[in-house]
Amino acid sequence: MTFYDLGYHEERERWITKEWFWYRAHADTDILQQHIDKDEVRETLKRRLESIQLYIERNTQTQRGMIFEILADRTIATLSKLLTLLLSLARGQTLGVW
Repeated sequence: MTFYDLGYHEERERWITKEWFWYRAHADTDILQQHIDKDEVRETLKRRLESIQLYIERNTQTQRGMIFEILADRTIATLSKLLTLLLSLARGQTLGVW
């Protein structure tokens, strides 16, 4: 699983700083056994935030970026619900309100 934050999202046309996104990037389970030092991560995040602080304060998002963000978030939510529905059906569960 890969987490990302504190970077500029080209399609959303804004800095991602107040939320975290993740996606499954590795099918290899060996990488999942790696341990990361929490203090090292905190220091890395602190330095990154300090280095982009001036950019964060600028509003760079156009209407196009806003629309992309709305559609992307709606699509993710809908796909999540659809996946839950399909998993329920595969397990032979009855459908509730969707």
